[in-house]
Amino acid sequence: MANEELLISHLAYMKMMTFARIAEKTFKSEIGGLLVINETESGGLMVEDIVLPNQTVSGGNFTQDNGGPWLKELTPEIFEKLKGWWHSHGNMGTFHSGTDDDTLGNKWDGETNKSNPYALSIVVALPDKLTAYLQY
Repeated sequence: MANEELLISHLAYMKMMTFARIAEKTFKSEIGGLLVINETESGGLMVEDIVLPNQTVSGGNFTQDNGGPWLKELTPEIFEKLKGWWHSHGNMGTFHSGTDDDTLGNKWDGETNKSNPYALSIVVALPDKLTAYLQY
């Protein structure tokens, strides 16, 4: 990655915020998913879309089904672009909690995943807040 430029498509942004609103309004819960990322010509990152796995939401957390049938429905092209994750914090703000730091370090560690030397984590909060964390 040549620079730290980050672009987020309108589609990806609207999906994250819409799912965050639904989860907060309906379940008073967080929700999350995976980021479909491409590198730009200038060496930055572009979040093209998101993938929303099956998950259980309750209170202030969610649990994703990381091995379910939804994974088999992804095309190889999309699967190769899953290089980060996003989640919501309801109305709490866009900070990285200790759990978020652990998840980013454990699941997206460039030392153990040489084919993906960086990871992006995005936290969204209502009404329209977003913070991105890049690890490489």
